[in-house]
Amino acid sequence: MRGHVVKIGNSQGVHIPKSLLEDARLTGDIDMTVVDDRLLITPVVELDTGLSLMLASHDALSDWERPAAVVAIAGDRDIVVCQITSRPYSSTNPIALTRDGFAHGSLPADSYIRPEKLFTASAQSVSMIATIAPTIAAMTRDAIRGLFE
Repeated sequence: MRGHVVKIGNSQGVHIPKSLLEDARLTGDIDMTVVDDRLLITPVVELDTGLSLMLASHDALSDWERPAAVVAIAGDRDIVVCQITSRPYSSTNPIALTRDGFAHGSLPADSYIRPEKLFTASAQSVSMIATIAPTIAAMTRDAIRGLFE
């Protein structure tokens, strides 16, 4: 779908059709960033909501992003995240993450949360791309707790 940049007061803007906003599940406050010469618009969600956030983590060893679910805030600059992949691999308890598994945003393909794959990341190296639905977040938290029982 094509759009047009228009003058809005002293600024410029783009009218976004309602259908695109609904498909992207964008409402309220948004973050705007430029990634590879493209404007990326994502909903604003605070990190302190824990696992309900789904982030794209930049892999320092390559130039592509990998999705991960936030499990906990670990100090001022670190977060604990759980791996999300497009295949369950040998995961003992993969949690399916389909389009219906998001409160806002989505991934390009159906994926799996792998609760047994936990790691830390710098909070500055990630950007929010979607919000996981509360039911999926609760299932993931329960699976992670089960690792320690």
